[in-house]
Amino acid sequence: MTPHGGVRRRQGPRRCPRGRATIRCVAAAALIAGVLAAAGRPAAAAQDELVPQGAWSVQTETTLKRGDVAELAGYRIRFDGLAAHEESNHFKVVGTFTVSNGRAAPATMRPAKKFYPQEQTPIAGVDYWMGLREDLYLVLGDFARDGTAATIKVQVNRLVSWIWIGGAVLTLGALLAILPERKKPA
Repeated sequence: MTPHGGVRRRQGPRRCPRGRATIRCVAAAALIAGVLAAAGRPAAAAQDELVPQGAWSVQTETTLKRGDVAELAGYRIRFDGLAAHEESNHFKVVGTFTVSNGRAAPATMRPAKKFYPQEQTPIAGVDYWMGLREDLYLVLGDFARDGTAATIKVQVNRLVSWIWIGGAVLTLGALLAILPERKKPA
């Protein structure tokens, strides 16, 4: 604080002492990089940069007939059919969808809807793919009782895994920062 009650701005960046990159100094740099990564920003990002909320997530809801294809963010989702199963305490409807994105082999995703006798509304079972670049979520909505059509919600969230990686870097940086410094022999 200045004598006038204001907050004094630090002059220039704070760095490790010249030629003495201690563990604490390196850990502090890792901690700062981890905080920025957890916030979803690269370490060199400008402070006044704004990213629209919609840039990280895209979604759509569509009704597909058996064999129809929906496309979103480079993914092709084909509806293959529905299957019903009766379990011990609920009834379950599972949709089968073939998903491809041009980068990997097509895979099958199976979102479901569970119906419990004591509940008024069904519970959705989400199926998802997780990746370093983006995550894909499929949610089964309404469906035809004969299994010929289903409404699905498709959502692609980008860079979600980097939030977890940033949290790990942040934790590692904090653990390194609290380690005691080595004492030099006299």
